Amino acid sequence: MGTRRISTLTKPELGHFNKAGVTPGKKLVELRLDDVSGYVVGQEILADVLEKGEMIDATAVSKARASPDR
Repeated sequence: MGTRRISTLTKPELGHFNKAGVTPGKKLVELRLDDVSGYVVGQEILADVLEKGEMIDATAVSKARASPDR
């Protein structure tokens, strides 16, 4: 996800991106799928692959900023 300068990567991280043949990103994620035949490494996966009402697990980082009305 995103883009990142090559100079900020460690050698193992750079190796992962080079092996996959994709440009370095800010985050490297792994997705567990039942069937991977419809996907290729480095393919962009958009939200349109989800069906209406389908449940997913998601994680995020909170910035813990104060609300403007305080």
